[in-house]
Amino acid sequence: MKNLEIVVVADANVLLSAAVGKAAHKAFFKPIEVYTTQHTYNELIKYLPAFCEMFNVSEEDARDQIEKLQLVVKNKSFYKAKLVEAWELIGKRDSKDVDVLALTLKLEVPIWSNDNDFKGLPVKRYTTAQFLKKLGM
Repeated sequence: MKNLEIVVVADANVLLSAAVGKAAHKAFFKPIEVYTTQHTYNELIKYLPAFCEMFNVSEEDARDQIEKLQLVVKNKSFYKAKLVEAWELIGKRDSKDVDVLALTLKLEVPIWSNDNDFKGLPVKRYTTAQFLKKLGM
């Protein structure tokens, strides 16, 4: 990790928002480092066409935005040791969130997510509104 003001792990919903130029996009103009999992990145790409259609944004423009985000994408082997703990914490709420939580636990940084499934877990969570406020926006 670089010596930046803040490092977070982002889930798919904030990355989709950033890709189509919504509020989350603003955060990427600040000195931050954003990690995500390969699983989450795959979800981002899978749901991007529908999200683009919903917000009337071209897929090409959204894919260009994703490139500009300069995400640090980690494979499961990097956070494998935290998968059992993550499953115990969130697996019953939403099994799709296990990987991103495991990466958060591995890096010991906050998670950036608007998903309420992360409420009450032993990790710091920022919604987009909270994250933008923390960044002085």
